[in-house]
Amino acid sequence: VRVYNFETVPEAIEFMNGPKFEENPIGVDYDPEEFVRRVRSGEDEKRIKMRSDLVK
Repeated sequence: VRVYNFETVPEAIEFMNGPKFEENPIGVDYDPEEFVRRVRSGEDEKRIKMRSDLVK
């Protein structure tokens, strides 16, 4: 599953021109069961879709 979470096209372009995308353009693996748990718990959708290597 590939999902990008940007509010605007310029934000997406900025990310795709940046070092994190260059380092790993495919993204990160995810645990489907953990994903479902997070969705059901009501966690913010934007945070759920954020690449785990970018979460602070």
